[in-house]
Amino acid sequence: MDYTLTSSEQKDTKLLLTVDQAGAEDLVISEKEKSFYDVKNAEGVVQYRIVNIARGPLQNVNNSSSSTNSNPIQGCQFYVINELNEEHSNLKPGKPIPRRQPVYTSRKQRDEEKKATHKEVERRRRDRMNKLLSRLKDQLPDTAGAGSCNADSKVSILVKACEYIEKMQEKDNSFIVCLEENEKLERENRKLKVENEKLRKDIQRLTEMVESKKNVKQEKVGIINNKMAEPEKKQISFLKRAAMQVAAGGSAGFVEVCIMQPLDVVKTRLQLQSKPPAATAASGSAASKVYYKGVFDCFVKMYKHEGILSYWKGILPPVMVETPKRALKFVCFEQYKPLFMFGSPTPTPLTFSLAGLGAGLTEAIVVNPFEVVKVAQQADRSRMKEAPTTWAVTRRIIREEGFGLRGLNKGVTATMGRNGVFNMIYFGFYHSVKNIMPAYEDSTMEFLRKVILGFTSGTLASIINIPFDVAKSRIQGPQPIPGQRKYHTTFRSIVLVAKEEGVGALYKGLVPKIMRLGPGGAIMLLVFEYAYEYLEHRFA
Repeated sequence: MDYTLTSSEQKDTKLLLTVDQAGAEDLVISEKEKSFYDVKNAEGVVQYRIVNIARGPLQNVNNSSSSTNSNPIQGCQFYVINELNEEHSNLKPGKPIPRRQPVYTSRKQRDEEKKATHKEVERRRRDRMNKLLSRLKDQLPDTAGAGSCNADSKVSILVKACEYIEKMQEKDNSFIVCLEENEKLERENRKLKVENEKLRKDIQRLTEMVESKKNVKQEKVGIINNKMAEPEKKQISFLKRAAMQVAAGGSAGFVEVCIMQPLDVVKTRLQLQSKPPAATAASGSAASKVYYKGVFDCFVKMYKHEGILSYWKGILPPVMVETPKRALKFVCFEQYKPLFMFGSPTPTPLTFSLAGLGAGLTEAIVVNPFEVVKVAQQADRSRMKEAPTTWAVTRRIIREEGFGLRGLNKGVTATMGRNGVFNMIYFGFYHSVKNIMPAYEDSTMEFLRKVILGFTSGTLASIINIPFDVAKSRIQGPQPIPGQRKYHTTFRSIVLVAKEEGVGALYKGLVPKIMRLGPGGAIMLLVFEYAYEYLEHRFA
């Protein structure tokens, strides 16, 4: 049975409601257009809207712009709103009603349907359970027993499954234990492989040694027998060792002085040079005539005004003193080392430094008179032929100033400071670093290693002790004003030079000093070590 709602303004738009002939129990709402819940005009404005479909007698809905069919429909009732008002303007369309949704009017029929559905669900569940039990039975081994239960019953299958799971768990636990033991054995196996590889290499090395020495075995046996037959060499006595040290030290000092004396002369000239007073400059003295601007300028002007032999002025005192000086230095250094071991089985850097300090102080007391004569000769700017001899300078100093602290032993504290600091750095650095740096089997590389260590030791020691060297030269050399002693003690001289000429004046002559004592330190150590080694091999 069809009922149609139409609008007078939109004749071609219809909403069809169909009621089954069976008695209005199946209500289906169909549509010819896409929208079944409202009716729009040609301008897109909604004219009719269905807001409810309810059971019950049909009531007629009439208005000025619409009309509905008045034929009654049993069991249904329609409500039609003509236009959108404020009350329904924000309503959203509801879910569409299914086309053939059954509406049950009998409770018995509904209960029967539920029972049928429940039976179907139970049947499917039992079928699925039976299939799963059948699959489980097929997976279980035949050896798994089920007690007195039937082999095909559900209980027996579950019992078998439980027993099988328990056995599998026990096997898993035992398998884990086996895995742990296997990992432990693998670790031990790796260790044994490493040890085996080491043993294999040792065996190979020993085999190579045996093969390489197989041909000379008899010769070595003969050499050993000859050595055993020879009497034991006597231990070198203290006096013999000291004599060898004197000879080696004298050789080192002689070679070092002959090569480095020109730089020592230039260093002394630069250290003695100060700004001459105005009175001295006006009188035209020798100090004001020649003023050295640097190392190279000093070399050039000395050669120009005094000749090439002026580079070796004052060489006789150093040559005469270097033999006992170097001998005393090395003998004292070796004798002072046991005193500063401080319970250590081997010498430490502190041992080398303190032993060097003691050797330097002892050396300074012995060589200071020679230093006074040397400085006096190096300060003389006359030509070599006109310069007085060493003996003449020595007699003049003794006659005019005597042997005391104002004569032949003046500046002894500055000499002690200079030599003590120098030897402390020199021996401490050289022997400490020498024990750390690995020795080379190649003789050339070993020679270069010693040269570098000796040069570095001499350079560092020269940089640190040069203020004492400047004070020594000022005290022992000629004073700026003849007849007036300006420089007296070591520290007073250092302060006075720094105050009048600046701190940089304390480092006058540093470049020639480094040029002399850097290579000189390397030459001295190398000559001493090689000479002592030769003497020990020759006379020991």
